[in-house]
Amino acid sequence: MELSYGEWAVIGLSVIMTAILAVIGKTQNIPALLVSLISSLVIFYIAYRIIRRFYPKSGHWGLVQWTITIFLLGVVIVVILFIIIFLILVVVGFGILGASGVLPSVLPGVPLPGTSPKTVDALGAFWKTETRNGFTFSYPEGSRIMDVAGVFGGQSDTAATAQTGSLLITSGQDLITLLWFANPGEPEGLDEMFQSMATQKYRDLDGASNVTMGSIQHGMHQGHMAGYLPVRYQLNGVPYSGALTWWYCPQTQRVFGAFIDSPRDEQAAIQIINRFTIALQCHT
Repeated sequence: MELSYGEWAVIGLSVIMTAILAVIGKTQNIPALLVSLISSLVIFYIAYRIIRRFYPKSGHWGLVQWTITIFLLGVVIVVILFIIIFLILVVVGFGILGASGVLPSVLPGVPLPGTSPKTVDALGAFWKTETRNGFTFSYPEGSRIMDVAGVFGGQSDTAATAQTGSLLITSGQDLITLLWFANPGEPEGLDEMFQSMATQKYRDLDGASNVTMGSIQHGMHQGHMAGYLPVRYQLNGVPYSGALTWWYCPQTQRVFGAFIDSPRDEQAAIQIINRFTIALQCHT
């Protein structure tokens, strides 16, 4: 079967593009060059078929005219493909960011790098990262941190250990509380335990009133099933947003819980607890 000028142009352009890749990239990777050759053949052949389909007079073209036209149309096809791929990534990216407004949909996400000395969140605060008591966590730069024993710092005169303790992180008017305690297996009724813990916390909080708790939701954190409970209340007449999340880490045989209490609006408070929880590495 005799090849047309257009088909010879497709083959020639594909070989030339692959040769240019080999020279510029200084590569002798045969599989990569084969992929380049096949991709070029497909793109240029599509361009050839489009020209034949929509411009019948192209059958009278010479090799040079075919080569130039196929190359230019091939470039247009590649640009269109890149635009389509970019738009898909943008749509998917916005879908992920939109879902991250609610903590249960964020919990399954990939944890933020725990080795970065500083990261910045959507609220504009720099976050520092450190490791203590067998886990890695991040907190807003300039925060005041109390590291004490006992849940909610119940033993403030004793330092926390890897087995049990609390971190009380104060950043402006935001308070993040992280608590952990050892347990040889996942406790039964973990949801009920933390719901009761939250009820007691806000019942005993001086100045708290109009406490409203949402329904418990679930997501994943580092492969662990995690619970989430939103809270709204007033503290001395000022509206506050709160949230609590918890999970059991079988790798370290510890239960973790994190609270956020903030006078910010609910979405801002959720951003803070999201940032803190996702960055927290309960095991390595």
